This record gives sequence, C-alpha cells and structure tokens, in this order.
Amino acid sequence: MATVNNKYSLVYDNQKCILGVFIADNNSVLASMKHNLYGSNNYQDFVDFIYDNNLYEGEDSKIDYERLEKREENITNTLFKYDD
Repeated sequence: MATVNNKYSLVYDNQKCILGVFIADNNSVLASMKHNLYGSNNYQDFVDFIYDNNLYEGEDSKIDYERLEKREENITNTLFKYDD
C-alpha cells in the first residue's frame, strides 16, 4: 500500500490514466501497489505534474468535477493543460 497526505492528490494507473482526483485540507489517500499516487499542497504543481507526466482522463477515470469545483474554483478548465 502507498499513501499520500496532501491537499491535492490523484491515483493513476501504469498506462497514465487518472483514476481519481481528491482535494481536501487533511487528505490521506491510499492505493494498492498496482496504482500510482501523487500529492501536492500547491495546485499549480499538481497541474504541472499531470501535464509533465502526460496523464490523461480516460474511460476508467472517476473525476467528479462538480464536487471538485466546490473545493477549487474553475478546476474544470484548469486541471488539464493542453499544448496549443
């Protein structure tokens, strides 16, 4: 098992598909060894990690944007950066 304790956390698989995104002031996320975790207390670092590691939202993603928008305004438009 792996754990991260950060405000912004995500779980992703070995194919780089994001399985879940979590935002909370006292966030603790556990994942099995077959999944990868990342956490940051800085939102821009969190977004940069997603971009720099080519993580993506896929069919297996469980991202609840409505819930996340309550914690981080405008996350729907800023979570994923794209090259123009």
